[in-house]
Amino acid sequence: MDCRGKLEFEFSSSKSANDAERAMGESSSERSSIKAKAGGESLVVEIRAKDPVAMRAALNTCLRHIKVINDLDGV
Repeated sequence: MDCRGKLEFEFSSSKSANDAERAMGESSSERSSIKAKAGGESLVVEIRAKDPVAMRAALNTCLRHIKVINDLDGV
């Protein structure tokens, strides 16, 4: 079963969104892939996974990265 998800995050500025895009980059494993794209003050993250377990793991990874980016953005 293929799983797909799209998350959109709003940042305080387009610079912050672009910085987040560079920090997230693209990552893939045997069972999932994560791609981030900034546009204006938002960051859209697309996740694809081969199964629900891989989807959950990819979502957790993405959310963990976004939390760190958000915490650092406030520094």
